[in-house]
Amino acid sequence: MNRVNRVLRLHRFGASLRQCAGVVQEPVAPPGRGQVLIRHDHLGVNGLFDEVVARGELPYRSIAPPCDLGVEAVGRVVEVGAGVTGLRPGDAVATSRFGTGYRQWLVTDAADALPVPRAAPEYVALRTSAVSALLALERTGQLGRDEVVLVTAAAGGLGQFLVQLARLAGNHVIGVCSGPEKVELLRSLGCDRPVDRTAEDLAEVLARDYPHGVDLAVDSVGGRLVDTVLGQLGVGGRLVVVGYAADLGPGRPEPVHRPRVYADLYWKAASVRAFQNAFFAEDHRPAFDRLLRLHAEGRLQVALDPTTFRGVESLLDAVDHLVSGRSIGKVVVDVRPPDSGRTNDD
Repeated sequence: MNRVNRVLRLHRFGASLRQCAGVVQEPVAPPGRGQVLIRHDHLGVNGLFDEVVARGELPYRSIAPPCDLGVEAVGRVVEVGAGVTGLRPGDAVATSRFGTGYRQWLVTDAADALPVPRAAPEYVALRTSAVSALLALERTGQLGRDEVVLVTAAAGGLGQFLVQLARLAGNHVIGVCSGPEKVELLRSLGCDRPVDRTAEDLAEVLARDYPHGVDLAVDSVGGRLVDTVLGQLGVGGRLVVVGYAADLGPGRPEPVHRPRVYADLYWKAASVRAFQNAFFAEDHRPAFDRLLRLHAEGRLQVALDPTTFRGVESLLDAVDHLVSGRSIGKVVVDVRPPDSGRTNDD
């Protein structure tokens, strides 16, 4: 069978992904020994990361165009290579590896294809965003119990899981977001105190309602929001940086003239830490297994952005949507064939 793959490929570095990437077609190779061929159903979108890659600013690995893009996806095994055990055609699997996500077909090592109950978009979000949330909280943030935990961008693909996992661990959770729709989502996820930045002043809320400060904050926004959070850490408080969306782009991060950060930390024995998912690869599988159990038990919800994106060609639109700040939950692109029936339960 002559199968044709459609792949989003970065052709050069530049100011934005849209300027530098395009969809290419190429034949689909059969799986080799120890490999499987997967037909993707749903692709997870990581627009801020994609824009960093497009500008050639990814600091922890060397990338040279042309190169393929995308990270996480779910689909079904179509063929298995020699020596593969534990997987067979028709099995639903999730994958997560740079350069393998934004495509219709994928040949990959069988060890990288993790079984999931269905090839449904929820498992795209669980495979990478939820895994990152769990590891950031536990490994870097030293998540405890009976603490005040603050999450920024709390209604996003990552933030939704930070909120829920901190809550499941027995903590009081503040979720910072923008807009009433996102507040409503956070309430549905069990967030104790949603804070709409478009309607409330976060510093005032924290000073008034949390006089002892925040024990653990997880931030993916950066900019002035971090300054606010730093000033509101309590004794022994930890700020975990998982991104800095407000400071991405040409000429950034912006220089800031203010007292050095230790002035906010020393007298409270507080700390600032950073989490980068790429350096915790050995922890991904056990974390994913735990998350699958929580989801199966109904203890962990998955919020998917309601905007519909279909086909590899829609990936650039999906990235723009996420980067705009309008997205709610995990942004996913549907790449199922037209005759699939387009249900999420098959």
